[in-house]
Amino acid sequence: PNKSLDQFFKATDQVYINYQESADIPDLIHADLKVFPNPTKGIFSIRSEYPIDNCMIELMSMDGKVIRAFYYDVFTSDHFELTQVNGIYLVSISTKNGRIIKRIIK
Repeated sequence: PNKSLDQFFKATDQVYINYQESADIPDLIHADLKVFPNPTKGIFSIRSEYPIDNCMIELMSMDGKVIRAFYYDVFTSDHFELTQVNGIYLVSISTKNGRIIKRIIK
């Protein structure tokens, strides 16, 4: 039987989607992205061990609706705020070569 998204995200907190290797763009899988604190009371940080060029970070509800989107020429770290009700949210980090989605609990 198929698992619902809720069941899937309880089993893992990372999903790797549509990743293609590129020599000139940092490897998202090995960027050592950290989302903390998790769970959060609202304010959280995202940090990458390596700079990520031309990326977009989206905060999304579990149904995939984009709450906020941020664009960076070069990303290493930043602070974000979730003002929505308590629940599980998704953080998507995308480049032209792929996307990583992590979950965050508020």
